[in-house]
Amino acid sequence: MQEAALQERSDRQRLALEQAQREQLRERELRASSAARDQAQQHQAQQQQQLLLQQQAQQRRRLQLFEQQQLAEAVRAEMQQQQPGGGSSSSSTAQHQQLQQQQLQLQQQQQQRQQQLQQLHRMQLQQQQQQQQLQAAAAAEAAASEAAEAREAAAAAAAAAADAARGGAGGGEGGSGWFYLDPQNRIQGPFDGSEMRQWFEAGYFQVLSSILTDACTFM
Repeated sequence: MQEAALQERSDRQRLALEQAQREQLRERELRASSAARDQAQQHQAQQQQQLLLQQQAQQRRRLQLFEQQQLAEAVRAEMQQQQPGGGSSSSSTAQHQQLQQQQLQLQQQQQQRQQQLQQLHRMQLQQQQQQQQLQAAAAAEAAASEAAEAREAAAAAAAAAADAARGGAGGGEGGSGWFYLDPQNRIQGPFDGSEMRQWFEAGYFQVLSSILTDACTFM
C-alpha cells in the first residue's frame, strides 16, 4: 500500500510538472509571436519611409537635370545672338549678365539640393543604426524574458508539485520525490534527496539548473 501511494504521488507530481511546462511553453510562444509581429510592422514602416526618401531624392535629381538643360539652352541662345546679325552689342551684354545671374542662382540651388541629399543620406544612416539598436535591444529583451520565464516555470512547477503532493500523500513526509529538468527540458525522477545531493555535489548538474522537489526548489 505504501509503495502504491508513493507511486500515485509521483505520478501526480509528474503530471503537475508537465502541465506547468505546457502552460509556460504556450505563453512563451504567444510572446514570441507578438514580438515578431511588432518587429515586422516596424521594419515595414522603416522600409516605407526609406522608399519615400528615395523618391524625393529622385525628384530632386530630375529637377536639377531639367534646370541644367534650361541653362544650356539659354547659353546656346546667347551664342547665336552674339554671331553676326544677332543683335546690338548692348543688348547682348545685358542678356549675358542676366544669364550669368541665372547661372549663379542655379548653382546656388544645386548646392542647396546637394546639401538636402546629404541630409537625407544621414537620416537614412541614422534610421539604419536605430533599427540595428532596436533589433539588438529586442534580442537582449527576448533573452532576458526567456531566462525569467524559465525561472517562473521552475517556481510554478515546484508549487504545482507541492500542491499535488499535499493532495495525494495526505501530508506525508516530504523530500522523497525529487525531480530535475535535464538540458532537453525533460523531467527526470523521482529520486531520493540524498542521491540528488550526491549528484549535485559531484558536478552532474549545471549551477543554474533547477532541481525540483515536492516542497522546494534545490539549486
